[in-house]
Amino acid sequence: AYSAPEVLQNDRDNQNVRTDIFSTGIVFFESITGEHPFNFQSMRVTEAIMQGKRKDLDGYIQNGTVEKQLDAIYKKMTEIEPVDRYRLPSHAVEDLNVVVGEIA
Repeated sequence: AYSAPEVLQNDRDNQNVRTDIFSTGIVFFESITGEHPFNFQSMRVTEAIMQGKRKDLDGYIQNGTVEKQLDAIYKKMTEIEPVDRYRLPSHAVEDLNVVVGEIA
């Protein structure tokens, strides 16, 4: 339930730090919502991951601007194609620090 598409496809050539960023994105969403972003009653979690069918971070944070920024970060972390995700964890941290700076 926390595997990136490249892991589910056993595509070892595309497994790297971006694979871990995908899994971290799932945990990030769960930490905010208490729900798995790819958990839908209409399909298995692995099917939803492979299809890129994920929930939006919508209605969980009172500050709409912050919510949109965090949604964009989580979505970038959980992009189906590894090249569309953050290249390094530090890049995600930079974006998170921008959000923290705005609410501090």
